[in-house]
Amino acid sequence: MTELHFRCCFCNQMIESSKTDPADVNVLINIDKSKDQQYNQTFYCHTHCFREKLHDAMQMHFHLHNILDD
Repeated sequence: MTELHFRCCFCNQMIESSKTDPADVNVLINIDKSKDQQYNQTFYCHTHCFREKLHDAMQMHFHLHNILDD
């Protein structure tokens, strides 16, 4: 199996595989347009970098403390 390497789009550091990393962030632009006018790109990040950048008012649908406590 080929080992994949990811670099964080927020801090530009390499991402080591862990229980919560790497994460990906998918950006879909023109979401209010037809499919042929939409564009998608995936970025990779550390989960903690994503959480630091995410505004406090935004809620995640999963709670990392539940994942990390397993």
